Amino acid sequence: MSREKTKKIYPLIRLLVIAQSAALGFAAKPFISALAGALTGPLMIPGGSLLGGLYMMFVIIPAGLLPRPGTAALTGLLQGVMATATGIGSHGLMTVFSYALPGVAIDIVMLLSRIINKKSGGTGLLPCFISGMASNMTGTYIVNRIIFSLPPIPLLLTLFSALLSGGIGGLLAYNIIKPLKKIKILGSS
Repeated sequence: MSREKTKKIYPLIRLLVIAQSAALGFAAKPFISALAGALTGPLMIPGGSLLGGLYMMFVIIPAGLLPRPGTAALTGLLQGVMATATGIGSHGLMTVFSYALPGVAIDIVMLLSRIINKKSGGTGLLPCFISGMASNMTGTYIVNRIIFSLPPIPLLLTLFSALLSGGIGGLLAYNIIKPLKKIKILGSS
C-alpha cells in the first residue's frame, strides 16, 4: 500500500487517537487488574472477567470515534505490543493475541452494526454494549485458555461475569463517544 493511500485511510489525528486510547487503556489496566484481582483472587477466577469491561472501553472508544474497519484491532494490538515490550504481558506472543483479538471482536460487532443500521454509523448504544460484551468475553476466554484452564462450570460463570462487565464497559464507552461525536472532535469521521 502506498504512503498516500495510507494517509487517506488513517490520517495522523486518527492514529493519535488510537495511540492515545491504547496508552490510556494500557496505563489503566494495572490499577483495574489489581482491584479485580483483590476481588476475584480468593475465587480463583480471572480478574478481567469481573472488571475487564472497564479497560475494554479504551478499545471501544477509538472504534466508535473512527468508524473504520480495524481500528479496535489496531488499538488492541498496540496495547499488546506495549505489554509485551514492557514485560507486563508475561506470556510472550500470546500476550499480543490476548490484547488484539478482543479488538477484532469489537471491529466485527461495529462492522455488522454499520451494515445493519447505516444511520448509527455502528456507534449507537447497543453496538457499544455488545462490543463490550464480545470483547471482554473474548479476552477472558483467551486468558483462560493460556493461564487458568478452568473446568466447564467455572468457565461458564467466568464468561457470564465477563459479559456483564464488558456490557458495562461498552455503556461507559458510549457515554464518552456520544458527546465527542456531537462536538465533532475529529471532524467528520
